[in-house]
Order: sequence, then C-alpha cells, then structure tokens
Amino acid sequence: MKKLNKNPWVWAMAVVVLGYIFMEKGIMEQFPIYVSALIVAKLIEIINKLNKD
Repeated sequence: MKKLNKNPWVWAMAVVVLGYIFMEKGIMEQFPIYVSALIVAKLIEIINKLNKD
C-alpha cells in the first residue's frame, strides 16, 4: 500500500474522472445519492490514512 500516490489531488482527479465516466455511461442514474456519498466518505477516509503515514 505504501506505493500508492499520497497526493490527495491525484485521488480527487481520479474521482472526478470516474464520476464523469459514470455520468457518460448513465450508471450514476442507477446509484442512489447516499451510495455516492458513502463512496466519497470512504475515499476521504483512505486519503486521510495515507496522509498520516
């Protein structure tokens, strides 16, 4: 896990790109808002853990 990029901006860009791809494919319409919120919360948690190392 140490090899993962610890820069939060890289993670943020990945989230934006994935979100854009999901919207383009219409996948987002099938996901409730709270599921998206849970995913974002989990990502933030991961980023915080990486930054503490």
